[in-house]
Amino acid sequence: MKLTLYTAIALLLFSSTNLHSKIREVSAAVGEWPPYISCQDDQPRGTLIDTVTAAYREVGVTLLAKCFPWARAFNLTREGIYDVTFPWYKNDEREQHFLFGSRVSLVNETLFHLKRRSFPELAETITVDKLKNYKIAGTIGYSYGPLMAEFDKAFGLERAISDTNNFKKLLRDRIDLFVMDFQVGYHLLAKLPYSQRVQITNIQQTVYNNEQYLLVGKKNPEAAQIITLFNRGMGIIRSNGTEEEIFERYMLPSIRVMETAP
Repeated sequence: MKLTLYTAIALLLFSSTNLHSKIREVSAAVGEWPPYISCQDDQPRGTLIDTVTAAYREVGVTLLAKCFPWARAFNLTREGIYDVTFPWYKNDEREQHFLFGSRVSLVNETLFHLKRRSFPELAETITVDKLKNYKIAGTIGYSYGPLMAEFDKAFGLERAISDTNNFKKLLRDRIDLFVMDFQVGYHLLAKLPYSQRVQITNIQQTVYNNEQYLLVGKKNPEAAQIITLFNRGMGIIRSNGTEEEIFERYMLPSIRVMETAP
């Protein structure tokens, strides 16, 4: 019995060590979505790049990230050409092709508007019926949750090629509301001239809140190990405060810029 117990412990330790030693590098296919991911140079940066890098570093793995158009990043990972991609919502179709790791971000889709406009009927609850009389903009290629999907089907979102273009349309009174992630919105607003960014605010009630995840294609023969290592690393940086520190470093400055004069 003792021999069996010692053997089991040894095998467990060997398995754990082998899991760490077998995978030394993980490749990531990602896209542009500042401040979460910025692709303006050869080395992707941003909140989620730092978060995933830190998680893998805790388990002895180096993250090698490269930027692509989002659709290509998704397909490269699904086919196992790249190991991981992030961040993505979880749905039934994706679960057929991917393993999902720990949550990497929480998205809060909100409606931006000019400060001189008021929308009291949207203060507590937002419904399609309450939105039907407004011209609302979105950006090509993005989804904003079931409520805005229903609005889009019934009345149509006015799509632009970029989030920045939608803010410009808002400033020119060409639209009433613009839906996008809260943090991404204020990151972009911080880059506008002070005289423009102080004209814009957001409705406090969000239209969609959901978690986003790291994905590994099921065709990847090491998919389970890649996920296990990531989840283990995320547990460490979540408990020791590293994840929170990373998010504060990237997220808060954009909001502070909104509150200060040039």
